[in-house]
Parts: sequence; structure tokens; C-alpha cells
Amino acid sequence: MSAKKTSNNPKIVIPGGQKAVKASDALAEHGYVMDVDHSDHKEKRKESSSLQNTPTKASAKKQKGEVNPEISNSALLETLVARFDLQDGKLNSIEQKITENSLMIVNLTKAVEFNAPEIKDCKTRINLFDKQLTSVLTSQADLISRTSELER
Repeated sequence: MSAKKTSNNPKIVIPGGQKAVKASDALAEHGYVMDVDHSDHKEKRKESSSLQNTPTKASAKKQKGEVNPEISNSALLETLVARFDLQDGKLNSIEQKITENSLMIVNLTKAVEFNAPEIKDCKTRINLFDKQLTSVLTSQADLISRTSELER
């Protein structure tokens, strides 16, 4: 096999190179190997029509083993029943969690309803104490000024 293979693949132009480089015979067995042509960078790129000749790998159908095209109805039915049972189990689990969450929400609502009047009562008492504090502070200031006068 001393004869060189001639390639039908388009040449790739790489700016800055001086000579054309051909693919080796070992690499030529791949569908994506092409001849490469190095030419001056001043040369313009090939037009977009040359892009249509870009090589690609051939897509092969992938199979995960032999598939029996004739699956019995009973096997399908068993598979579907197993799938539905699994889904029912998941739905029951979700339903239980929703019920638990609903009970927790009800308990929290009751706690908030119980605490709301208590908080309101505390706020009114704080406001009353604030008013009393201001009156106590003014009387203290008055008493301090009176004691100062009496000491003089």
C-alpha cells in the first residue's frame, strides 16, 4: 500500500503557515480527518459556502442491548401496576406530611390568637408606665431644685 490516498475532504486554511499538511494514513481512517493548508494570513477566509463541507462524524444509532419488540400485555400491566403502587405510596407520604403541616399551622394559629391579647395588654401597660415615668422624672427634678434652694 505505497499509493497515497486522495482525499475528497476540503482543505482547511490556517493563516501564518507556509505549506500544506496532509493527514497520515493512520489518522485517515477517521471520517473527520482532513487536509490542512497553511497559507498567508493576508488571504481572506473562505466564504460561508465552504462551511457547508465541514466534516462531521456519522451518527450511529445507540442501543442498550437487544430490545424485544414484542412485550406481552401482562408484563406491561405488571410494570404499570408496580409503577402506580410506587406513585400511590409517594402520594400517601405527601398527604401525611400535608396533614402534619396543617395541624402545626392550626396550633400556631391558636398560639398567635392566645398571645395577641396578651401582647396588646403588655403594650397598654408599657404606655401607662411611660407616662408615669415622665411624671416621676419631672417631680424628681422639682424635688432636686427645692432641696438645692433649702440648702442655700
